[in-house]
Amino acid sequence: MPGNRLWSLVTALAAPLVAHGQATPPAGAPLIEGDDPVYSQNGRVLTVKNAVVRSGTTSLWAKSVRADLANGVIHAEGNVVYSSGEYRIFSQSIDIDRRKDLIVARNVRFGRAPVHFTADELTIRGQDRSMRGLRAWFNEPHPDGMHLSVQELDYVAKTDRLSLRSATGFVAGAPFAHLPAYSQKGYREFPYDIYIRTGNTDVQGMFVRSTVMAKQAENLWAGPVLDYYGESGLMVGPALRYDNGRTRTGKGWLAEIEGGFMDEKSGLPADYYGRPIGSDRHFFYGDVAGRTEGGVDVAGQLYAQSDPLMLRDVRPHLVNRSGRPRANLEATGQFESGYASAGFVAKVDDYQDVVQKLPELRLDMPTSAFGRDGLQSRSFLTFAYLTERPSTELPLPAYQQQTLHNGSWSSARVDGYYGLAYPIQVQDWLTFRPVAGARLTSWSDGLNGSGPSSKAIGQAGFDLEGLVTGQWEARSEGWKVDGLRHSMRPFIHYRAMPGADQKLGTAPPAERAVAVNILEELDLADRLDAATTRDTQSMRMGVRNTLATRSENGGSRDLLRADFFTDWRDGPTEQEDGRGDFHARLLWTPIDWLALDSAQRLPNGGGAPLESIQSVRVKSGDLWSAEVNWIEFNRLNPTKQLAANATVRLNSVFILSGTSLYDVRSGRNIGQWLRLQQSVGNTWMIEYGLERFLDPREPRNLGFYMEFRLFRF
Repeated sequence: MPGNRLWSLVTALAAPLVAHGQATPPAGAPLIEGDDPVYSQNGRVLTVKNAVVRSGTTSLWAKSVRADLANGVIHAEGNVVYSSGEYRIFSQSIDIDRRKDLIVARNVRFGRAPVHFTADELTIRGQDRSMRGLRAWFNEPHPDGMHLSVQELDYVAKTDRLSLRSATGFVAGAPFAHLPAYSQKGYREFPYDIYIRTGNTDVQGMFVRSTVMAKQAENLWAGPVLDYYGESGLMVGPALRYDNGRTRTGKGWLAEIEGGFMDEKSGLPADYYGRPIGSDRHFFYGDVAGRTEGGVDVAGQLYAQSDPLMLRDVRPHLVNRSGRPRANLEATGQFESGYASAGFVAKVDDYQDVVQKLPELRLDMPTSAFGRDGLQSRSFLTFAYLTERPSTELPLPAYQQQTLHNGSWSSARVDGYYGLAYPIQVQDWLTFRPVAGARLTSWSDGLNGSGPSSKAIGQAGFDLEGLVTGQWEARSEGWKVDGLRHSMRPFIHYRAMPGADQKLGTAPPAERAVAVNILEELDLADRLDAATTRDTQSMRMGVRNTLATRSENGGSRDLLRADFFTDWRDGPTEQEDGRGDFHARLLWTPIDWLALDSAQRLPNGGGAPLESIQSVRVKSGDLWSAEVNWIEFNRLNPTKQLAANATVRLNSVFILSGTSLYDVRSGRNIGQWLRLQQSVGNTWMIEYGLERFLDPREPRNLGFYMEFRLFRF
C-alpha cells in the first residue's frame, strides 16, 4: 500500500516553497517540471501542464499539477502515475494536503502480477488507509475475470486492524460468494482456492463437487468440502492447507488435509471384495512435507476410506495421488556423511493387506571414498517392528497359508549391509568396478512360523562398462539433421551371492520384490527381498545406444534411443537355463513433431511378448497433438488395449481434447472422454466434458461434467 513514500514526495515538493515564503520557486531548485507554468492568486498557486515531480526515487506524473505554494496543497489530474521504485499507482486524480497529513486518489489502479487492484477512492491519512469500491483481480482487470469486490476497506495502524464491509466474489460478471463483514489483525491479501465440478453418473445422478478454501492466516487456508449427489445425498467435510513457502524456496512446510462424510442413500451394490457398501461412507486424505529448523526432512501421507470405491466416487482427481489406504510418516536428518531416518506405516482399515511398521529406524552411509585412492564404501543398518493381520484382501485361509499364523503376525527385524568398491579407469573408453560386501537379516519370529531366524549373504562381483562413440558431418534440411553422433555404452554387471540359497519362508508384502514390468535390483544392497532371494549368481548384460544431432537452439537433440537388457541368474527365480527376460526399448524422433516409441519384454524361451507398449506421438507446437498406444500384458492380469487421445488448441480461449480406450479381449470400448476447456477472463478455466467408462456398477455410465478451476488467486 502507498504511504510514507508519497508523503515524502509531498514534503519535498511543498516545504521549500513555504519555508521561503515566496510565490515563485527558489532559484536553482525547481521541483516541478513541465509545460506552460502559470502563477495565479498573486503568485500563490502554480499550475503546470504535462508535469513531472521528482524526489529521490519517488516520482509523480500528471497531465496537470496545481500546487498551492503557501500551504503545500497539491492537486494532480489526468493520467496520474505515482512511482516509488517498488510499485506504481495509476489514478485519474490525486489530492495531497500536507497540513492534514492526507492523500486522496480517485479511480485508482495498483498492484503487481499476478494480483492487481482497482478502487473508486484511496485515502491515506498518516499510517491509516481506506478504500472505497475496491476490486482485487487476478492477472489483469477483465470484465469476465474472477475478482473480489469490497464496498469498504479500512486499515488502522494504531490497532493494526484491517476490516472490510460487503465483500463479494464475481466470475463472468456473476456473484458466487458474499461476506457481509470481516476483520483481522494486520494487512493481507484475500486469496481463495476453489474447486467446483458438476455432472452426472448413472449411480449417483446429478452431482456438484466443491472445495473452497479461504486464507485465514499468513500461511493457513481453510474451508469446507461440500458435495451434493442426486441419488447419494449430501457430503460435507473439512479442507485445510498450511504453506509457509516450501513451494517457492524448497524450505518450510506444506500440509494438506481433505475429508468428507455422507449418508449414502443410493443403495450401492457390493464392492470389489463382494462386501455390501454401507450407508456411512467417508474418506480422508492428507499430505505433509517440510523441513525443521535443524534440517530434518519430514514427509507423510494419510489416506483412509470407508470402502474401496469411496474416493473414486467423490474425489477421482485424488486417486492417482493416494496409493493404498494407510498412514505413514518419515523423518530424515543428516549426520556427518550419512543419514538417519525414522518412520512408521499404520493400517487404517480392515480390508486392505498392509504390513505395519511400528516403527522403522534406519542409518545410511551412502557411497563415499576413503581418501584419494578411489576405494569406496557403502553401508546401512535398519530396525523395524512389523505386524500383519488378516483382511478382506487376504482372508484367514490365505493368510494362514502365507504366514502359518491364525491371528496377527509380528516380528522385529534387523537388516544391515556393508560393502566396498574400487572404480578403475582401465582405458578412456572402459571402466571396471569390483565390489564386495555382506548383508545380514535377522527376524525375532521368523517367517512362516519358523521361529527366530537369521540369514547372512555375501556378495562379490563387478561392474564393467564401456563407451564407444562415432561422429559424422551428415546434413539434411528436411529432417533438421546437422551432423550425427552415435554413442554406445555396453555393460556387464555380475554378482555372486553365497548364502542366498538359505530358505527362510515367504516374506510379508513390505519385504518382497514386487517389480513386474521393470528389471529388479541386482546389487545386494539395493534388494528389497534379501530374506527371500535365492539366486546365488546374477548377471545383467545390456547396451545403451544414443544417436543425436546438433540442436537449432544449441546443444544436441536425440534422434534415436535403443536400449537392450537381459539377465542371467543361478537360482530358482528363473527357468533351468537361468536366462531372464529380454527387455528392449526403442525411441525414434526423426523430426521434432514425430516420436515412435516401442518397449517390449520378451520371454527367455521365445514366444509372444510378456509386455508390449507401442506408441506413436505427433504434435504441431502448442497447436495440436495426438497419440496412439497399443498396450499388451500377458502375465498376472492379461490385457490388450488400444488407446488414442488428441488435443487441439482452437484459439487462445478454447482447447478441445478427446480420449478413447478399446479393450481387444472383450471386444468393446471401455472408456471415452471428450473435453472442451475454456478460459474465462484470464482467471478461470471451465472444462465441459462427456465421459463413458466401464464399471460393473454402472453398465451404461454415459455422463457429462463441468469443472471450474481457479488459476490461483
